[in-house]
Amino acid sequence: MIGLFDAGFIYFLFDDRARAPRDSKGKPIVDRAQDRIDFLVQRISEQKDKIILPAPALAEFMLLSADRWIDYLTIIRRRSVFEIVGFDEPEAVELVEHCLKSGDGKRLKSGTPETWAKLKYDRQIAAIAATRRVECIYSTDADLHKFAGQLNIKSCNLIDLPLPPTTQRRLPGFGEPDVNEQEDLSAPAGVSGNRDGPPEPGTEGDEKKGGGEKSGKE
Repeated sequence: MIGLFDAGFIYFLFDDRARAPRDSKGKPIVDRAQDRIDFLVQRISEQKDKIILPAPALAEFMLLSADRWIDYLTIIRRRSVFEIVGFDEPEAVELVEHCLKSGDGKRLKSGTPETWAKLKYDRQIAAIAATRRVECIYSTDADLHKFAGQLNIKSCNLIDLPLPPTTQRRLPGFGEPDVNEQEDLSAPAGVSGNRDGPPEPGTEGDEKKGGGEKSGKE
């Protein structure tokens, strides 16, 4: 299975301080969000499949982790399960053809400039998913789920992911190279995570800040 992670999922994968979405009363709408993503990455890796990291989403994540983005990028490049994909000519053609066919392009003229930019950003990620034959988009963003549906691509949010077996525990897998790598890759130093930390990307009230300690497993 080929999956695609948006910035919210990438953030949860690497940063222990990523905050799960809350309901109107401030209660998390999903428990153990990071464990769910870790388990998903492990299963995809064991199946020798791929997780697409769109360049626009990766850039958003690295800006949130501005003090350590080089370390994170090095780790991502060393993991065979990840593939970084940019927005190029095939994706541009896919986006335009879809907008012309559905009439969505006209809606880009409404709303504030920020909304217009976000609509284009979400469509770029959806176009990358379409050209790369992604089977499921993993996202915390409602608009991206909508665009996935328009392209007949399955999408999942945090609550849709199964929990790992009760015997499973988190391991610092993203600080280690693949088994085929001969060169050692040490995890950079970081601070302990805090689940009550900053909100996830793509949610109202985001605060730009550096990433915390890497964690996760395959």
